[in-house]
Amino acid sequence: KDDVFNSNMNNYFMNKLSNIIYNSFNWIPYIRGNKNSGKNVRKEIVDKIKNNNNILIFPEGTSTRDGPPKKFYNGVFEICEENKFKLIPIAFYCYPNIGVRRGDKINLRNDLKKNPILHIHFFKNINNNYIKSNEMNELAHKLITDKINEIIDAKSIYI
Repeated sequence: KDDVFNSNMNNYFMNKLSNIIYNSFNWIPYIRGNKNSGKNVRKEIVDKIKNNNNILIFPEGTSTRDGPPKKFYNGVFEICEENKFKLIPIAFYCYPNIGVRRGDKINLRNDLKKNPILHIHFFKNINNNYIKSNEMNELAHKLITDKINEIIDAKSIYI
């Protein structure tokens, strides 16, 4: 979202740092609720992938601070189906929970004091030559949700 690093930043240093991070990761900004922005994002995603770049997308449309992801939006899966792009689901889970919910103030210092452990699991790519976008969506969501639930169930190991 285009406002991730602009909202809730009331500190000059944090604003500068967030702009460096935003630009370094080559993020594609999306303006919430703006259909033209959505069309531009789709085009930019296709262009980047066709130019041998990888794209990391959080298809929930928001972040989930704790627990498994919410239902995914279908846009990225439609792009994959239409263009026969590889789709590699990735499960991210951070323990203890860090981050913010929409409207919360960003406090990176407090998050880092928790000494978080980041779990990342890469799945095999989904063969999207024979699968429709809604089926890709359901499969990716199930794989990621099952893995995150597995991590949550086992997190007592890290306490």
